Amino acid sequence: MLKIPEQGILIAPASLHLPLYQAIHQAKGNTIGLEVYSLHSFIQQFFQGQPVDEVTLLFETMKKCQACSSTNVFYSSRKSYDFIRDTLQFVRYAKTYGIDFHTLHENSQKEKDLKEILCPLENLDVREKQIPEILKQPFHAENIYILQYEYSEEESLWIDFLLQNGAHTLEEAAETDVQYVSVANARKQATLIAQTIVDQYDADDVFICCQQASQMQVLAQMLETYQIPYTFLTEDAPSLLQYQLICCIKWIALQDIESFITMINALHPDTKESIQPTLRQFPDLFTTRKSHLPDLYQDNVFMDRYSFEHLQKQIETTLTWLEEHEALCHWTLQDIEDVLQYIQAQNTCTLENLRAFHQIQDVLRKCLPSLKTREDLLFLCEYLNAKTNYSTASQIQGVLIGKRSEITALRKVCFLTDAHARSFPDLSMHSGIYDETYLADLSVPSLATRLKKQRDQLFTCLSLPKTLYILVPEASYDGKENPESHELVQWIGQKAQFVDVKESSVYEKPQFSLNTSLASSLFFPEDRFTGSISRLESFARCPLQHFLRHGLYLKEKRDTMDIRMQGSIYHHILEILMDTYQKDYTKADTKTIKNLVQNEFTFIRNVYPQQAPFFEKNVLETTDKILKILEQLDDFEHDWHMRTSHQEYKVQMQLDWQGTPILLYGYIDRIDASQSSFVIFDYKSSDKDLSLQDFDAGLALQLITYTIAYETTSGSLPAGCYYISLKTSPQTALAYKVNYRKKVPEATPLDIKEQAQEAAQSRKFTGLMFQDLSIYSDHEHFARKKEQPEYPEIKTQWQTILFSLLEDMKNGVIQPDHAKGACDYCAYKEICRNAANEVTKANRLEQEEEHAL
Repeated sequence: MLKIPEQGILIAPASLHLPLYQAIHQAKGNTIGLEVYSLHSFIQQFFQGQPVDEVTLLFETMKKCQACSSTNVFYSSRKSYDFIRDTLQFVRYAKTYGIDFHTLHENSQKEKDLKEILCPLENLDVREKQIPEILKQPFHAENIYILQYEYSEEESLWIDFLLQNGAHTLEEAAETDVQYVSVANARKQATLIAQTIVDQYDADDVFICCQQASQMQVLAQMLETYQIPYTFLTEDAPSLLQYQLICCIKWIALQDIESFITMINALHPDTKESIQPTLRQFPDLFTTRKSHLPDLYQDNVFMDRYSFEHLQKQIETTLTWLEEHEALCHWTLQDIEDVLQYIQAQNTCTLENLRAFHQIQDVLRKCLPSLKTREDLLFLCEYLNAKTNYSTASQIQGVLIGKRSEITALRKVCFLTDAHARSFPDLSMHSGIYDETYLADLSVPSLATRLKKQRDQLFTCLSLPKTLYILVPEASYDGKENPESHELVQWIGQKAQFVDVKESSVYEKPQFSLNTSLASSLFFPEDRFTGSISRLESFARCPLQHFLRHGLYLKEKRDTMDIRMQGSIYHHILEILMDTYQKDYTKADTKTIKNLVQNEFTFIRNVYPQQAPFFEKNVLETTDKILKILEQLDDFEHDWHMRTSHQEYKVQMQLDWQGTPILLYGYIDRIDASQSSFVIFDYKSSDKDLSLQDFDAGLALQLITYTIAYETTSGSLPAGCYYISLKTSPQTALAYKVNYRKKVPEATPLDIKEQAQEAAQSRKFTGLMFQDLSIYSDHEHFARKKEQPEYPEIKTQWQTILFSLLEDMKNGVIQPDHAKGACDYCAYKEICRNAANEVTKANRLEQEEEHAL
C-alpha cells in the first residue's frame, strides 16, 4: 500500500508516471505540492557540463580504437559496432567506480590487449567519471520519496545514495497473499488470468507482468476475448523514417543491387510486386538499362506466350521506373540533404513523424563530420538499427501490462507469468568480452554481492502487491517441459499447485458453402459447363481448392525466379523421337537426345541468361533421364505390335445433363491402334495406378473419359487404357544369388546387365484392360485387375460418377474436405489451414444407389 506525502518529490520510472498520478489523485485529489520525476531526470542536477551524445561517443571510441596494434587480438573488431558499444559501456561502468585504466591487470594476453584498447579511452568525456565524487558529497533528501521497483545496478547506486541521505520509500509494510499455480501451457495461463480477473477483481486494480515478450499478444487477445480493458505500459514503436534512412545509407555505402532493392522497398513499397522482383531477377537492367529479351516468342515447355509477354511488360515498366527515379540511383554522402528531403516527402506530416525526423536529423548532424568511409556509414546503420524506439502509454485504462521491473505497489493485484526456471529469477550478469571473469580483478562490487542485492530486491518487489499470482506454464507450445524455479519453491515454501483450466469454445468453424444460384453463376456460366476432366478430378479431391481456382480464379503465387523444370519436356521429346524414328525411337543415341534437349532450353536460356549454369545442369540431367526412360521402354516397344496413331491428341466430348450442355476436353498423350482396336497411354512423371476405388470416388476419371471420347469419334474398340511412368528410380542390384537349399550354400555371381534387362522386362503398366492384349504384346507388360468390371458397365459407372460431381458442384459444395495428398502441392494452404479436413472420399456409385432407394 502507498503512503502519498502532502508535498515533496516522487521518483518513479517514466512508464509508471501515469499510474502514479492516478494513485496521487485518488489519495490527495488535485495537488500542487508534489513533483514526479524519473530517476534519470532527477540525477541530472548532480552533473556538471553538457552531456555528450551517445552517437558522438561511439564514433570517438571507434576513432581511438584504431590506434591498437595489428597484433592485438581485437584488431579486426576495432570497427565492429558490437565491440565499440560494449567497450563504451565498460568505460562508463568502470568510471562509475573510479577505475584508472592504466592500473588494469595484464595477467593474460586478453587483459594486455584490452588494456591497450582502454588506455586511450581514459579521458573519454563520459559523465560517469563524475559519479565517485558526487556520491561522496552530502545531500539533503528528506523531501524525496522513491517508488520501490526492481532497480538496475546503475540505478541502485543512486537509490542507495538518496536513501542514505534521508530519502523515503512510498510503500507501507503489508502482508502479501501469494498464489503459486501451474497450468498446462501459455494459452491456459492467459485464460486463467482472464477468468480470475472477470470473477474476482476490478481491471483497474490489476497489473500483469509478462516476462516473455512473445506472449504479450496472446495475453492481449485473451483479454479482448473476455472484454477486459488493458494498457501496455511501454510498446515497441519502430520508426519508418529511421528504417528508410538506414536503407538509404546502406545503399550509399554498398552500391550493390540488393541494397538498392532494399532501399526502394522502404521508400516505395508499391514496387514490391513488379519492380523489385524484376530487378532481382535481371540485375543487368540496373547497369545497362536495356532489355535483353528475344523479340519474338517461341513455343517451349517452360514458358507460355502469356508469361513471356507479361515479362516483357514488367521489364518495360522497370526501365521506365528507373528512368523516372534516376536521382536515387546516384546518391552519395554529399546528397544526404536530398536523401532527407526525399524521405520527408514520402511520409505524411504527423506529430510522430515530425518527432522521428527531428531525432534522425539530430543524429546525422552530430555524426556527419565522422562519416568518411564505407565502414563509418555501416557503423552508423548498426547504431540506428540498435536504437530501439519505445513509446509509453499516453493514457491508461483497465489492466496494466508491463515488465517485471515495473512490479510495484501501485496495483493491488499482480500476475507474474512464465515463472519457470528458464525465466526466473533471471538475474543480471556481465557477459561478452568484459564478462564477470574480467571484472573479478577490478575494484567493483563482487558478483556474489551484486547477485544477492538483486535477489533481495526482486523478492522485496514481489511482496509489494496485496495479492500476487505466480503462474508457471508446465510446457511450451512445442511440448518442451518448463522446469519449476527452485528459488520460488524455496521462497514460497511449496511447489506450484496445478490448475486445470476449462475454456469455453469461442471458435466457430467457417461455413464453406454457396447457394445454388451463386454456384451456377460461377461454375455454369451461360447455363453450360466447359472444362477439362482433370478439373472435375480436382473438385473430387478438394471442393475448396476447385472453388478458389475455377470459381474465384485465384492464381498461384510464384516468385519470378521460380523457373520450373516441367515434366512435359519428356512428353515433347518422346513425341519428336516417335515422329522422327517411328518404332525405333528408343534407339536414339546420346548425341541426338542431347541436341533435342538443348533445343528445348534455347529460348528459356535467352530469356534468363544469368541462369546459364542452372540450365546447363538441367540439360545434362534431362538428357540422362530421357536415355534411362528410353532404355526402360525399349523392351516394351520391341514386343508391342500396335502402331502409334496419335500423339497429343485433342479430344472433346459433348454431353447433356439435366438440360445443361456439358463440354469436356483434354489431350491424350498417346494413342496406339490396330485395324479394329486402340489403347490409350498417358505419360506420368511419377508412379501412378488407376485405382478402382479412386475411380468410384471421382478421383481417377481421366483415362476412362479419354477412352470413351476416342471410342465415340474413331469407331474402334477400346482394348485398354494405361499410365506409362517416366519415373527412373534406382533399383537394387545383387552381386550374388545364394542357394541355401544345399548343405553348403552356393553363391553364383550375377551380371548387372542381365538384372537390368530382367527389371525392364518385368515392368508392368498400370491401368484397365478391356480386351486380351496378348495378341499385341509378346510379353505380359499389362496388368489386369481381378475385380475390374466389363467395359460397358464402366461406361455406365463413369456417367453416374460424372453427373454426381456436377450435381455437388451446382449445389455449392465447397467444403475443404480433401482427399489424401490433395494438400501436398496446393497453392491455397494458408486460406483453409484451420478448416482443412482430410477424409476418405466416399464411393459415388453407392451414394447414387442410396439416393435412388
